[in-house]
Amino acid sequence: MNILLIQPRMGHGPVTEEDRGTLRAKLFTNPSLTLPAVAACIPKEHTVTLLDEHNEDIDFSRKYDLVGISCFTMFAMRAYEIADEFRKQGTPVVLGGYHPTALPKEAKQHADSVVIGEAELTLPCLLDDVEQGKLKPYYRTKAWVKPEDIAPLRRDLVQYRPLTDGLFATRGCPRHCDFCSITCFFNHTYRCRPIENVIEELKSISSKFVLLHDANLTIDIDYSKALFKAMIRERLNKRWLANGNIYTLGNDVEFLRLAREAGCISWTIGIESVSQQSLNGVKKFDNKVEHYEQWIKNIHKNGMTITGLFMFGFDEDTPDIFDKTLEALYKWEIDRAEFSILTPLPGTPVYDKMEKEGRLLTKDWSQYTQTKVVFQPKNMTPEELYEGTRRVAREFYKPWNIIKRSANLMKVSLNPSTMLFMPLADLSMRAWYKRDYSFED
Repeated sequence: MNILLIQPRMGHGPVTEEDRGTLRAKLFTNPSLTLPAVAACIPKEHTVTLLDEHNEDIDFSRKYDLVGISCFTMFAMRAYEIADEFRKQGTPVVLGGYHPTALPKEAKQHADSVVIGEAELTLPCLLDDVEQGKLKPYYRTKAWVKPEDIAPLRRDLVQYRPLTDGLFATRGCPRHCDFCSITCFFNHTYRCRPIENVIEELKSISSKFVLLHDANLTIDIDYSKALFKAMIRERLNKRWLANGNIYTLGNDVEFLRLAREAGCISWTIGIESVSQQSLNGVKKFDNKVEHYEQWIKNIHKNGMTITGLFMFGFDEDTPDIFDKTLEALYKWEIDRAEFSILTPLPGTPVYDKMEKEGRLLTKDWSQYTQTKVVFQPKNMTPEELYEGTRRVAREFYKPWNIIKRSANLMKVSLNPSTMLFMPLADLSMRAWYKRDYSFED
């Protein structure tokens, strides 16, 4: 069959449609792994085309035997528009991903079939059913794919490549953070791919910069350390970034040393809040605000930078959270930060709570970008939450502050990759927030 897989456009971010094919797009775009991962599940006898709408327009006049669309909540409305257009022409459409898994009945209104959960164990059966004209409304497996059966990404099908590439060494997350859709999608499972498989995939990547997209590479410490040692032995000469838990990174010196020697230049860490009450309220019990400063120093001492993820709008947050956050950012010398507004994504405990309490302001999923207020906060107005987050982003990403952070990098690492990547990442986030929060210097 002739199959088209689509990644709908996000509608916001540092790169716009006007940036397609430019150096800016290559520098400021992260690799999308969803479509190459889904394509890896499709038997080779089928012809597969990947289309990322951030890079090219959809030609609805072309004929396909099947169209598959994967989407997060913020993409859902656009995904439904695309699906409806193809179905008008009689092309079967399958929807999958985080949002259709959370709300399969809603997704089914715009699709011939919905894949719930992982694709590896359902797609082969689904494709057979399409060929026989017996497509079922829903496909869901009762088991989880074995980590050794997770195939490497179909990078050969990717037409537009950014500066960086990426892969998954693990899948899922066993944590119970109330706002996270990853843990809900994978039902708190966590699986580690065989290290030799990960190493072989790393060897196949031509880019020097690699993003390890794992939700949390500090869950299974022994596995990650063994992976780092294998990367060191193989002398892969890659510079990579990963997501990790601040408790592990701040306390395990051997872990940090091995990560640095394996090529790690930066960790993205869900710090989330400078309020311990807010952290406890969403079950981030390992995060201890009183130890943040020392843990961050420990990571810096080992030559790696930090991107801190901060979220505003928890039920324990009051209007003074914004000033407290700015004060902490400068005191802790955070290298880079991302600021989001708590967004109750379908399938998460936060969403269930907000819906039960009647606090959802809209179910227009295009507003669920994490930079808009879509619920009624408990201890401030929606306007206070939005303007407070906007102010923090504007202040942190002032040009002078970016220059100071770039100069401070020399205290952390003189690695040329670090000195190049972090200022570019800063500029990327500045462009993102200037567009999303509509501010000028």
